[in-house]
Amino acid sequence: MIINKKNLVNHFPVTIAAIWLFTLLTIVGISDMWEWVEDSTILLFYFGFGSFLTEAFYLQKKKTIGFFAGLAGAAVFALFFTVWRHFRWEEGTIWGDWNFFFERYAVGYVLFALSLGIFLCYWFGSKNGIFNFADYLVRVFAGFVRASLIYTVLMIGSLMIVGIIMELFDIEFELLLRVEILILGGYYVPALLVCVFPEKEEKSRLTGFLIKYVLTGMVMCAVAVIYIYMLKILITFDMPSNAVFRIVAWLFVLGVPVCTMNGHYQEGNPLKKVSTVLVYMMLPLVLMQSFSIIVRIREHGLTPMRYLCIALLLFEVMVLILYYVKRNRLGIMMGVIPIAIIVSCFLPFINMDYVSYLNQKTALEKVLSLSAGKQEALSEETYEHLLKRAKGAYEYLEDNEYAKDYIARSKDQVKEVLSKVMEEEKEPATIYYMEHVSPNEFSVSGYDKFYPVRHTVNRDTEDIGSGYVILLGEETYGKEVRLELKDFLEPYKKYADEDGDFSTYFRTHSTYQMNEQYQLLLDDLSFAWDVEEEKLTRLYINGYLLEKTANTEK
Repeated sequence: MIINKKNLVNHFPVTIAAIWLFTLLTIVGISDMWEWVEDSTILLFYFGFGSFLTEAFYLQKKKTIGFFAGLAGAAVFALFFTVWRHFRWEEGTIWGDWNFFFERYAVGYVLFALSLGIFLCYWFGSKNGIFNFADYLVRVFAGFVRASLIYTVLMIGSLMIVGIIMELFDIEFELLLRVEILILGGYYVPALLVCVFPEKEEKSRLTGFLIKYVLTGMVMCAVAVIYIYMLKILITFDMPSNAVFRIVAWLFVLGVPVCTMNGHYQEGNPLKKVSTVLVYMMLPLVLMQSFSIIVRIREHGLTPMRYLCIALLLFEVMVLILYYVKRNRLGIMMGVIPIAIIVSCFLPFINMDYVSYLNQKTALEKVLSLSAGKQEALSEETYEHLLKRAKGAYEYLEDNEYAKDYIARSKDQVKEVLSKVMEEEKEPATIYYMEHVSPNEFSVSGYDKFYPVRHTVNRDTEDIGSGYVILLGEETYGKEVRLELKDFLEPYKKYADEDGDFSTYFRTHSTYQMNEQYQLLLDDLSFAWDVEEEKLTRLYINGYLLEKTANTEK
């Protein structure tokens, strides 16, 4: 059976219905993504996570009025994020001010609903004696493997069959894309969803082989490689690479569940004791992670990403302690994840953006408050370090909504105090201007022909520094339509340099009247300007060339 129909109907019917509807709308919108289709898919996306949380909470329970209230709440949140998306770019309104918060709230909502929903699936199953934590991980892993194998077979088969149809009947590539999306949303995602509440005991030999030998062996090799790297650092006294934290984090997130699953197999498992030791061997790796992140926070201050790194470190330490003290209760750590998401994304004064703002503000104020006497007491090297640290803090705070008023009040003082390090910063050799816009419709009134145009020029292949003229449609359509680059690009460059908002200007000036006969309608425009040589070095144009013929003029 490809999908467990009992789980499908009893546990997550609303969520899977939302997934299927999302899939159908996505297929419809491949050719022409109408605004209502785009809004509907976004609405269903957010609603699906909310409905999953609601259905997970009511697993093996009678569907009372609270269940339908939960679905209504999920719909309200989905509508809120969908509407917010339309207004979040508006400047000078509360939506413009709140644009800074949108990503954190939206991502936080999705991760919170997903993590809490999965935890509830585990909690209710363990509470009712269906499985323990190790057994739960084994069942979920086995379900994921089976679903992925079937998905792979379906994808290969569809690629072969649809490829033949496309070749014989001259059908466009969009057919294959639609079939792939149908398999992904129609089967694979629902199959994975059903796996998070596995009621059937797992006895597959293949699953046992993969966990006991393949996955555990891979974790052993990964731990060995990192220990060799640690030995190299101790011998050479090198600073750990920036990638160390990320690598160890992935090893921990994947390695601890593998070792836990390995412990589920009590008999015929030669690596059982090794898997237990592997978890304890991760403690020195966590210490190396701590050293790596502390050094970077000390040098560059706290940012939202480093805030999350600290949260992950605390989570890792808690897991290691619980693994040693009470391993059979390790599953409760899944409940810590949604709590951490609430703290880091939603709670005032302690969320990742606000705490980062306080840390960077403190670093900046430390320099601004230095008196002349205190400056003289510091060594030149220490003072230079404080200035550079303060400059980095100021640059971070410029993009932080919490610091908007503070930066406005302190701007003159900051420029005066940090003038030395700011002057040392060399102006970038090249400035890039780029934007993309996809109009749903455009007027061709007065023109009777239009040609798709895509033109790329690099200084390495063609000197666009002299002449500033390119010919559009020369190779494709045999036309030689001259585009004077200086007249064409100057308004974009001037507005961006003065106002700093190239995107807004481009969105309202995406058409260019070349002459009485031709008009250029742009989808994409990007160009690079060499500041030192004062030359255009790169250009990319993508859009349409509208032509007015003599017959049209008559």
